[in-house]
Order: sequence, then structure tokens, then C-alpha cells
Amino acid sequence: MNLNVNDSKLISSPSQEVVLEALQNLGIEEYAILESKEEVYVQTRRDDESAWCLEYRNGSEDEHYGIDPDSTTIEDVCQAFAAFLNGEDLAPLFDWETVNFDDHDHEPGEGEVIYNGVIMDEEWPAEIEAAQSIETIELEGEVFKRIRFGSERDMPIETMEHCGDCGVLKGQLHVPECDIEQCPKCFEHLMSCGHADDES
Repeated sequence: MNLNVNDSKLISSPSQEVVLEALQNLGIEEYAILESKEEVYVQTRRDDESAWCLEYRNGSEDEHYGIDPDSTTIEDVCQAFAAFLNGEDLAPLFDWETVNFDDHDHEPGEGEVIYNGVIMDEEWPAEIEAAQSIETIELEGEVFKRIRFGSERDMPIETMEHCGDCGVLKGQLHVPECDIEQCPKCFEHLMSCGHADDES
């Protein structure tokens, strides 16, 4: 079981306490995904102070369900995540409806492009390309090879096709200051472990 919080925090085998705390601390337009295996997950996004989007998927696109966000509460979200974590069937919990995917929702808007299969700011692909030449990083006077996306140690990124923060593909180097890049010195998140502050 893996918990993905806003594509910036990835936790393997989270406890119920950790999951519920993460949900309670979600900010506006932030999300959390609890996944047991590929395409089997429950997810939520906090749309505003009181509105929550709640969905779960049980394999195929035809088994992707959601409930009315206008009536969904944080209590509903916590109940669904706790049940999923405990291996319970989510179907009886709410009046789920099949989610209909609208291809128009996946078209780039003004000032956006599709790159690496991801919609992003039209200037961001140049940042990704430039990052590929930055192969090392200096931490506390020692030079390390940067860890490419997909080569992380003990991070649940197996089912992620691209980095949820900077958009790179497996095998590519992250854009500097990406929240998901792993520190080659301590193998924690580089942006939060403190070693990046020592970069010269």
C-alpha cells in the first residue's frame, strides 16, 4: 500500500494514523492517493474549505467511481481511505457513480503544451531539457551523481509514469528543486533533507 500526497510526499505501507493526518492537512487544491496496486486506489482532492472530490478505482476505467463533491465531507473521505487501507469493499459506503472521462479536460490551455504526455507551461520543456545536463550535485564538499527518476531507493514510484512534480520521465534527471528528487547522500527528499542547503 502506497500513499501519495500531492506528488510531493510518497509513503510506503502507511499506518491509518499517518493516512488520516495527511488527509486532515491537505490544503486547497491538494490531493492524496492511496494505492494498493496499479489502477486500484482511492483518491481525494480538496477543492475548497468544505468541498472534497472523492473517487475510487478498482482496475479498469469502467470501474472508476466517484460521489457528488458538493455533499462530500472530510469525514466521508477519512472513512473511505480507512476502509480501503483495511482491505474493505468501498462499494457499500456511498452512492458511487461511474466517472465519465471527457477528453476535452485533457487538452492544453492557453500558454500550455503537452510534453512527455503531460500538460505543462509552454516554457517548462526547456527546463526539463536543461536539467539533463546537470548530472552531479555537490553536498558538504562531496560530489554525488544525481538520482534519476525511477532509480530512487525505497520510494513508491513504480506506478508513476512521470514525475508528478517536474514532469520528467523514467530515466530522466529531475528539474532542480523538484520536490520528489531523492538526495544521493541520505536518500530522503532532496528539497527537505537539508543537504541541498549545503550545495555550493
